[in-house]
Amino acid sequence: PRYAFVALLSIRSLAALYTPISDCDEVFNYWEPFHLLLHGYGFQTWEYSPAFALRSYLYLFLHVILYVVCFPIWSLAQLVGFSLPVGKVATFYIVRFGLVGLSSFSDAMLFDAVSASLGARRGWVTILMLAGSGGIAACSASFLPSSFAMSLISISIASLLYALSSRDSTTDQLAGLRGCVWSMGVAGLVGWPFVGLLALPMAVGLLRVLPLRSVVVVGLQAAGALGLMVLLADTVMYGKVTFSPLNLIAYNVMGLGGDSTLYGTEPWWFYIANGIINLNIALPLAAALPVVIGLRSIFYPARKGDSSMSSRKNDSLTEIWWIAVAIFCPAFVWVLCMSLQVINMSF
Repeated sequence: PRYAFVALLSIRSLAALYTPISDCDEVFNYWEPFHLLLHGYGFQTWEYSPAFALRSYLYLFLHVILYVVCFPIWSLAQLVGFSLPVGKVATFYIVRFGLVGLSSFSDAMLFDAVSASLGARRGWVTILMLAGSGGIAACSASFLPSSFAMSLISISIASLLYALSSRDSTTDQLAGLRGCVWSMGVAGLVGWPFVGLLALPMAVGLLRVLPLRSVVVVGLQAAGALGLMVLLADTVMYGKVTFSPLNLIAYNVMGLGGDSTLYGTEPWWFYIANGIINLNIALPLAAALPVVIGLRSIFYPARKGDSSMSSRKNDSLTEIWWIAVAIFCPAFVWVLCMSLQVINMSF
């Protein structure tokens, strides 16, 4: 994983240096309030008005912590002779490099989990596809909750794979469960609430190796602790008791308090086209997975009571397919639900 991390960090650092900000939301919904927390002044958008309270301040606090942690490293590099920006320009790049570091770490962790559970060859294919995606590289340097959630979901899927492949160790399974649930909780409650959809297929995968009680207990612990932190941060900053993830879902999904289609909608195939552009051949290969699994179950059915070498190999392949399904199901659920939402908005 060390080499994978270095490779990803080298590529994505270029995005931190040279990728322009392509989304006005990144400037006005995140850089401006982040500037407010650091310097005491900044522009406020309507999403941060207490009347709507759609954005989580805990998400911004995490980036303040990121900046505080990374600033001494930046200063030390300047002291030893590196010519680096200073002032607010330095703040911009420190945050960007911190986000790129998080993204590289999470995908290197995913590479390690794929290698451990599915084999080294599949791990290297995974890292090549991740490193070759321009969309993911640009996203990794973006100060947006969806980008933050992307990194946390990679950690969550990696933890799920560790749990699924650690059948002989209850301790490793529980560690994988906690990593999966807590990472998904941070992604959904602190980052982008809509990715909470992806928790459902991940829970199904966890239930293959862990009892329902363990999954529910860890899920409630994560939801309770993270939800309380979000509630406290929002209550303090908005001056009233409020919970931004719920407000955002109510506004965008339920249509309460406003019109989420104010700026138009995309056609139903938007997420498919976007995925093909950003993921290249990885998306059609993933889409072919259900067909391959179906054909395999027809031509190579499992035989109960057969302990031959071919049967054991078949069982091993079946386990690999289940792990692959656990990886790709979240993507299928996301594309399906988002496309259905776009279709519904179009009418």
